[in-house]
Amino acid sequence: MGFVAYAWIMNDTKLITVIVPDKKGKDAMEKIQGINAILVESGKPVVSDALNAEVLVVGPAEQQSEVEDALRQIKQLPHLKLLQTLGQGIEQWDGLLPNDLIISTARGAHGGSTAELVLASLLAIMRELPHYIKNQQSRIWEGRRARTLQNANVLVYGSGDLGLNIKSRMLPFGAKVTMVGAHNHEDVIDTAKARTLLPTTDVVILALPLTRDTRHTVDTDFLALLRDGTIVINAGRGGLVDQAALLKELQDGRLQAALDVTTPEPLEFDSPLWDAPGLLITPHVGGNTVGADDRAWEMAVSQIQAYVRGDLSYS
Repeated sequence: MGFVAYAWIMNDTKLITVIVPDKKGKDAMEKIQGINAILVESGKPVVSDALNAEVLVVGPAEQQSEVEDALRQIKQLPHLKLLQTLGQGIEQWDGLLPNDLIISTARGAHGGSTAELVLASLLAIMRELPHYIKNQQSRIWEGRRARTLQNANVLVYGSGDLGLNIKSRMLPFGAKVTMVGAHNHEDVIDTAKARTLLPTTDVVILALPLTRDTRHTVDTDFLALLRDGTIVINAGRGGLVDQAALLKELQDGRLQAALDVTTPEPLEFDSPLWDAPGLLITPHVGGNTVGADDRAWEMAVSQIQAYVRGDLSYS
C-alpha cells in the first residue's frame, strides 16, 4: 500500500504532490510542514488526485519486481521531477529513467549496520567460528590458533558512507586500514596504488557502488595478486566480484571470503558457491536491522525537504 502527500509551499498556490509507499512514509511526511497523506496502492494505477506528483518515493528496489512496479507508476506521472529511493544503490535504474528525472537515495541510512555485518563476518572467519559451531554440534572440544585483526592490513575499496563506517569499526581492533577510491586524496589512495599493496594485504573489503568502472573490480588478475589466506569481503554489490574467479580460489583452498551480495540475488539453489569451502554467505542483510526503515525515512525526509527548498540536485 502507499500514500500520496500534498504540500503547500510557503503561502504559494503551487501544490507539490509526493507519492510514498507505506504507512511509515505517511507518518514521516508529516514532519514536512503542510503534508497531508492519502492512501494509494503501491504498483497499482496512480489515483487521479496524484497524477500531478513531482516526487515518487519507492523502497530499496533491489528486486526486479520492485523496479517494475515503480516504472509503471513513473509512466503515469508526467510531472515527476524526483525519484526518492529508500535504498542506497541506483545501478538498477540505469537506462530506465527519463534523462531529466533526479534520483536521490537514502545514503547514510544503512552504512553503520552494514559495517557491523562486515566486522562480524570478518571476525567469524578469522576466529573460525563456523568450525567451532560444527564442533559444538559434535561435542568436540578442540582449539586452534586463530588469526586476529590486530596489525592486520585491510584494504577498503570505497571511501563513501559505508567505507568510512567500516574503517571506524576496524580501527579499535588494531587493524591497519587503507581506504581506496578512484583518485588519490587525503587518506585515500587510488586503485593503481592499491594494486601494489595487494600482495601484503590480509583483508580486502568491497564497499563500492556498481558502475561500468567498478564491475568485476575483483577478477582473476586481482585475486592472483593476493597472498594465500587473504580474506575477501563483498558488502557493496554482487557485480563487483567475478564470482567464477573467486570460486576457483576458494575451491583451491587459497583464499577465504564473505559475501553479503551476489549475482544474481537470490543466489540460485544449485550455485556452487553454497558449498564453496571458506565462504560465508549472508542474503543481502547488511542493512536489515531494527530501525532501518526509520533511518531510511529520516534520510528521505531530508532529501525531499531539500527538493522543496530547491537545493536538491543528486544524491
